Amino acid sequence: LSTTGLSLEAKTKITKNRELRLNAKQERISSRSNQYNYLGGVKTRLKAAYRIDQDQRQYGLKYELDHNRRQNTATASFSPTRHLIGVQFTRRLSAKYKIDAALDYRISDYTKVATQDRSDKRLSIMLAGSYRFNSIWTGKTELFLSNNRSNQSAYEYTKKVVMVSVFSVF
Repeated sequence: LSTTGLSLEAKTKITKNRELRLNAKQERISSRSNQYNYLGGVKTRLKAAYRIDQDQRQYGLKYELDHNRRQNTATASFSPTRHLIGVQFTRRLSAKYKIDAALDYRISDYTKVATQDRSDKRLSIMLAGSYRFNSIWTGKTELFLSNNRSNQSAYEYTKKVVMVSVFSVF
């Protein structure tokens, strides 16, 4: 697949501790192989996020719209329109410890094709804790839970992921 895209980002401080971010991205997707032509088309993503910083706390609210105008096959749709709304919370407990939490709700509505008229609803939760060992190294533990409900049982699932990582920023 070949993807060509254009994205625009804007950020503005509304007040000293309030910020608004906007992001728009459009991608044109094409295939060099006829086998994958059904994945071709245009994908547009719009995001808006509002953040409040208070002392050692950070609150966020976001909205995302994914609009796909992609080709489909007779057996499945690869062109969902998705709406996501989410909230996030970060608390710095000390110079070394930080906790994060996020809750997202996403609705996906797929373009109707001859054999499929699918729509999904997904609830995702993320909980994380991090510890800064020094100015370069940080350790982080994250728990991700997502529950996808669909009007087609083949697409219903619950996913749980625990991730432990150590990373460096320099």
